[in-house]
Amino acid sequence: MGFWAEAEFFATNPFIDSGLAISTDGQLKHMTFNKQKVVYTSCPENLDIDHSDYLRCAIFSDTLFGKDRNIAYQAPCT
Repeated sequence: MGFWAEAEFFATNPFIDSGLAISTDGQLKHMTFNKQKVVYTSCPENLDIDHSDYLRCAIFSDTLFGKDRNIAYQAPCT
C-alpha cells in the first residue's frame, strides 16, 4: 500500500493504526492494528529510572494476554 492510499485508509478507519511490532527476539514487523484505549496516569515516585520533564506513564491493554500493563517511557519533545 502506498503512502497516499495508506493515509486515505487510516482517515476513513479511525480505529485502525499502523506501527512496528517487536517480537521477544527483537525482530521488527510492520503491521496494522486496532487502536487501544490508553489511560495516562501520574508516575510513581519509586520508579527505577531518572525522572525528567519527558517521563510519561500510562496503562495499555496487553491484547495477547488480556491484561492491563503499566508502562513508563520518555516521550519525545514535539
